[in-house]
Amino acid sequence: MKRDRLFTGLFLLGIGILFLLDNFNVINFHWGNIIRLWPLFLILSGVNMVFSHQNSGSATAVKVAVFIAVFALVVYRGAMPADSHFWNNHFNNNAFFNDDSSDDDDDHEGKGVTKLEGNSTYQEPYSPQVKVATLNIRGGGATYILQDTTAELFSAATHELSGKFVFNTLATDSGKTINFNTRSSRHSINWDSDKGNKATIKLNTNPEWNIDVASGASKMNLDLSKFKIRNLHVKGGATSMDVKLGEPVNNMLVDISTGVSEVNISVPKDAACHINSKTGLSSKNFDGFESKSDSQYETAGFAAAPKKIYLNLKGGISDFSVKRY
Repeated sequence: MKRDRLFTGLFLLGIGILFLLDNFNVINFHWGNIIRLWPLFLILSGVNMVFSHQNSGSATAVKVAVFIAVFALVVYRGAMPADSHFWNNHFNNNAFFNDDSSDDDDDHEGKGVTKLEGNSTYQEPYSPQVKVATLNIRGGGATYILQDTTAELFSAATHELSGKFVFNTLATDSGKTINFNTRSSRHSINWDSDKGNKATIKLNTNPEWNIDVASGASKMNLDLSKFKIRNLHVKGGATSMDVKLGEPVNNMLVDISTGVSEVNISVPKDAACHINSKTGLSSKNFDGFESKSDSQYETAGFAAAPKKIYLNLKGGISDFSVKRY
């Protein structure tokens, strides 16, 4: 057997063992922590290629040393608590909009506001006629915080550094739609974890809400326990996410799809909840849930409950945790 294949096989074997131990809760491994170590895998492959045709003892010693160092660093970083510094780094993400360097916002009906760098506030007045409201959030490279209530229908306080926020509303037959987008500057990367785009959002508690979030590299803290949530859809890339749900008004549908992420979800202890997980190589911890199959989990008495929460979780290499409070 060629030694370069041996080292590659041993590395994959080690990663597989880590996944297995993590999935069975023998260890608590944070896969999101190692995403910044991706250059090490290039180094490991490069060393194998450089010394692939050398069978000397010194070449073998170099490959062994590099292999041990890379694997040890992966294990060390993964065993550390979730790395919040990574999630606060802001990458340019244009997956959900076309940034053509134009400030023309006439492609939406209703009123619109675009702000550049600085601190800004956005508001939409509340009307009792609005029974159902939809909030669409688009754009990565930002921190989103949604915790508090407001007498307005919607309000947001933002800090813009490497891009701009675009805000507009649209009245519909069933209520009102609010579009709140982040547009990062083209080719901008901000490596300073203390700086970046940030939005603190507040919602009115009277309407029922549909919330749809599509973001790239971002951080989210969504405490929705005070609000009437119909649907929550989140699609993210490298995302750190904390979501707290309240009691369902009727049936509540929650869809979360991520790439390399850490997702923590809290549901009320008295709420009936069903989890459908398609988590690939991700780790999962569903405390207080009964396993119905390899991918289906439920709280006790779920079938007989009149109001239910449905969680659909999908991820690549992510940490999913659902707990009851």
